[in-house]
Amino acid sequence: MMQQTSLRMRGAQPLRGFTLVEMLVSMAVLSLIILMITQMVNNAAMVVANSGKHVDTDTEARVVFDRLAVELGAMVKRPEVDYSAFKQPASTLPAQYGSLTEQANPQQGNDQLAFYSETTGYVYGNASLVGNKKANVSLVAYQVAPDPYAAGTVPVLQRMSQAMGWEPGTSGTWNGIAYLPITLTQQWGNVFGPPYTNGTGGYDTVGDQVFRMEYTYLLKPTATGTSRYSVTPWDTTAVPAHTSINGIQDVAAIVVTLALLDSRSRLLVHDYSVLTGNSLFPDALESTTDSKYNGDVAPAWNAALKSPSFATQAGIPQAAAGAIRIYERSFPLDTQP
Repeated sequence: MMQQTSLRMRGAQPLRGFTLVEMLVSMAVLSLIILMITQMVNNAAMVVANSGKHVDTDTEARVVFDRLAVELGAMVKRPEVDYSAFKQPASTLPAQYGSLTEQANPQQGNDQLAFYSETTGYVYGNASLVGNKKANVSLVAYQVAPDPYAAGTVPVLQRMSQAMGWEPGTSGTWNGIAYLPITLTQQWGNVFGPPYTNGTGGYDTVGDQVFRMEYTYLLKPTATGTSRYSVTPWDTTAVPAHTSINGIQDVAAIVVTLALLDSRSRLLVHDYSVLTGNSLFPDALESTTDSKYNGDVAPAWNAALKSPSFATQAGIPQAAAGAIRIYERSFPLDTQP
């Protein structure tokens, strides 16, 4: 009898469940943990997405600059050959080109760059320019222009590499280089004039994320001063002052600055008119008149991007403004002192 009582006294206690308050607290803690994990995953996804955008623009800028390095490195720099300096905006060509009126720029504000280069060029619409008629010098040109394959006026960087002939074409469709100089003023309509647009006149897109291009010249140091940035490819401060290109003997390097917006961020922009102009991204200035940036374009553009009102002034979403990247590279020229 006593043994049975002892067993009953030592028996298991009745089971006890969670209270409603405990259930609510545990659910709140679990929800907080899930929320924190979700936020961490979203932040990581945003970092990865932004990194991918930067990789896209980095890659394109590198490809464009590498191509420019090859072509500018092979640029014809003879004193009697005309090197182009078609900078924008301007109503006429620089004085050394005479009174020739400038063709309409397809993207106001952006520079246009053309030069002769000892690189491979292609023949557009001139089937007879083959074999020994084709020279080893090409007319290379870069411009930012609307992409004809996109809706609206979406700017892209275009390139042309037009093969030159040894002798002038009998039909007048190309000029020969055997008897230089052939100034680019003679070629002007064949370089930037209509209908020379992407896919129709020799131009092809080489940078579908580029919407702004500006370049300037780094002049060689002189006996009276150090090297400086200039919008003119000769030293006007020399004694006596230089007034002509003369094989760009005064230029140590050409400095090219690009503004890029990745393809995904471009989907947010429907109007590029302000971005491609020079109101937000200013044109190159002479270092002698630019006390803030000393004539360097990239610092001026990056400063504009940091402005809190940049997106509003550009008329684009803040997300697109935050994705714009500025790139600059200097291309040294092998010229004689």
